[in-house]
Amino acid sequence: MPFLLIVSSFLAGRLICNAVPHLVAGLRGEAFPTPFAKPGGIGLSTPLVNVVWSWINLFFGLAIMPRLILF
Repeated sequence: MPFLLIVSSFLAGRLICNAVPHLVAGLRGEAFPTPFAKPGGIGLSTPLVNVVWSWINLFFGLAIMPRLILF
């Protein structure tokens, strides 16, 4: 398996898995830390920011996920 395929699979998995807690916290209306919080990485972000951050993670995770075509 090529090295680039392994790295892109790993990063895609991390991004997609990271989307789940942010989406759940945002939909429940709870504050949750994101990189946009004040102070950065320590404070809590609003539910709307969490939902947006979740969708961004999901989009980029699916975008870099390797497409395997099996015949």
